Parts: sequence; structure tokens; C-alpha cells
Amino acid sequence: MLPSLWEGFLNVVLETMACGKPVIATAVEGTVELVQHNVTGLLVEKENSAGLAEAMNSCENQWERRADSAWSNISA
Repeated sequence: MLPSLWEGFLNVVLETMACGKPVIATAVEGTVELVQHNVTGLLVEKENSAGLAEAMNSCENQWERRADSAWSNISA
């Protein structure tokens, strides 16, 4: 998660994407060029703490569904 009001160098975004993980970031210059909303991560308007919380819950719920699906495939 990168809740910046502005961003200069986006190493953490690039490293997260390189690991195949979704990025949660504020929609500021730099992140909007790298993160595709609902594709490679989630973008939230800056200074929107409720939006960040919602994005985190969304990712957590998706992770749990994927984990449940993976475990059901292993035990089959």
C-alpha cells in the first residue's frame, strides 16, 4: 500500500508488481502511470482514508477466496 499525497520514485510499486502482488495506491502523479485500476492494483483518491480501507478489505477478501480455492484444489 502506498498512500502518498505525491510520489517521486516508485520503487515499492515496481517491486510489488514484480512479485505479482496487487498494489493499493493513491491516484497521484507517478502511480497512475504504473497502476491500472482493477487490473494491476487499486487506485484511491488522495486523502481518502475510507477509500484506502475499502481497497484493503477488497484485496483481503479476494486473497481469502483465492486461498480457499487453492486449498480445495489441493485436497481434491
